[in-house]
Amino acid sequence: MELTDFGFEKAKKLYDRHKKVYNFLHNILGLNDSISEKDTHKIEHGLSIETVTLLTKFTNFIENSPANTKEILYENFRHFIKTGKYLSTAISGGVKGMKKNEEKTLKDLKTGQWGKIIRIKSGIGSLKTRLLDMGAVPGTTVKVKKIAPLGDPIDIRILGYHLTLRKNEAENIIIEEP
Repeated sequence: MELTDFGFEKAKKLYDRHKKVYNFLHNILGLNDSISEKDTHKIEHGLSIETVTLLTKFTNFIENSPANTKEILYENFRHFIKTGKYLSTAISGGVKGMKKNEEKTLKDLKTGQWGKIIRIKSGIGSLKTRLLDMGAVPGTTVKVKKIAPLGDPIDIRILGYHLTLRKNEAENIIIEEP
């Protein structure tokens, strides 16, 4: 049995529609692969073309936003899902309707101050992996123990041990003060 050209075009459009709905559920809402696939099958046939078009545009808007903005939008959304509250994290250039505050980094803390890690900036390659491996993960509390006389390096207490970081490394760790 072979598909006609008409049938092939119909199948291609249906598959394209499936991918758009799946992409929204999986990449934007953050549902796992299994749930995204199952729910896509349940809802893809009932959605209007207008809804699929807007889902696609919203997905493209988020995924094609500047890296720092996209990461902050995802972070805010996931925080909102868990707590029902917005984070007051800075967004470069601002996003209409969201608070624009100065992001606080570990580098900004003074000796004796502490904070909770919110996130590690992206785009820093192996440094991000190294920081995460050393325990600098979101939710972890850090305290600045000492700062060298010229401001570099910084000695912090994290997970019960001391860690020395350069200022340029510490500025990649976004924190929230108590």
